[in-house]
Amino acid sequence: MREVGRSAILVKTAGGARILLDYGVKVDDKVMMPGHVSPRDLDAVLISHAHLDHVGAVPLLLVSGAPKIFATESTVRQAEVLLKDMLKL
Repeated sequence: MREVGRSAILVKTAGGARILLDYGVKVDDKVMMPGHVSPRDLDAVLISHAHLDHVGAVPLLLVSGAPKIFATESTVRQAEVLLKDMLKL
């Protein structure tokens, strides 16, 4: 069975940069977080789109360090709404 959710891919470039592609959660009977990545070890985070399984854990990165985050303007707006709604649950 293929898991849907908790999208998080860490890319290490030949030059040594560490870029995280998405950082999502799996929402099922309970919320499941992705594997831990220290924000201090990241050079950047690239968000593909604003579904919780791709962006739901990004706030954890902002609490203890602030890597550069790249996303389209519409993804940022949608993610803000989704994350605020998720916090109400």
